[in-house]
Amino acid sequence: WKTNIPSYSIVSFADEAEFNLLSSNPYVGEVSQTDKKVNDHLIELRGLRPNTRYHFQAKSFSIAKAIGRSENLTFVTKTSKITPIVSDVRKNSITIAWSTNEPASSIVEYTNMKTGVRERKIIDKKTTAHSVLIENLDQDTSYQIETSGINEQGNLVESKSGLVARTLKDITPPDIVSLKIENALLPGRNDLVQTVITWKTNELASSIVEFQAGATKTGETLEQREEKKNLFTTDHSFVLTKFRPGGVYQIRAVSKDEAGNIGASPIRMIVTPRETQSIFDVVIRNFEDTFQFVRKLK
Repeated sequence: WKTNIPSYSIVSFADEAEFNLLSSNPYVGEVSQTDKKVNDHLIELRGLRPNTRYHFQAKSFSIAKAIGRSENLTFVTKTSKITPIVSDVRKNSITIAWSTNEPASSIVEYTNMKTGVRERKIIDKKTTAHSVLIENLDQDTSYQIETSGINEQGNLVESKSGLVARTLKDITPPDIVSLKIENALLPGRNDLVQTVITWKTNELASSIVEFQAGATKTGETLEQREEKKNLFTTDHSFVLTKFRPGGVYQIRAVSKDEAGNIGASPIRMIVTPRETQSIFDVVIRNFEDTFQFVRKLK
């Protein structure tokens, strides 16, 4: 504050609980600077409690008992800075935790350091123990993270500084489970087999089927393959109509996740069903057998 003549500086203060307006001296604390008279006064109050309303009065005097006083004024100290930590990191999520000395909401702002996209997650429920799960993040990516909250007095609670956390890189191939292979002759066709191949994966992945005729392994991959491109799912299915009846085939299910990790089932050996005889085939065979029998009698 300023005074029109050089004078000494005094500040009297008390927090909301200790302030007593009915008392002759409603303030319980006082800080003074009496080594030099000044026109521009500056007093620093130390050791105050955070997030607390204080009453204060500025005073100045040049001669004893001639004291100038301001009106009673108030201010609210800032809340204590919070210190967030990274409590859990996964390939698509990060969990941030921190504590506050009084109930407050939870606010996390996070910025993708590759794309610059900034997002925010808010939990309005006020608590002293905070844990916020940030989901749907890009894997193997660094994020700048800032935490804050609003306490019951409506004051902003902030972190001392931001932190950086990096999501994990996905190096785990998808698990292939519940593999089923079913064969049947095509209706109305005895020369072609319909093969239905289904399986499940524990994460989104592509669908690939490798196959080849015969029982001999020729390499790391089978000779032929079918693939559903640009389709990631956990439920996979193929219908193949390339197998011949009564044949031996090798089949393997393959899935590749979005990170490029490839999972494959063991090679399964199957024998397709044999073609059934039609009535016409039976009549012709019976005729041939009878004709051969007659020729033998002659």
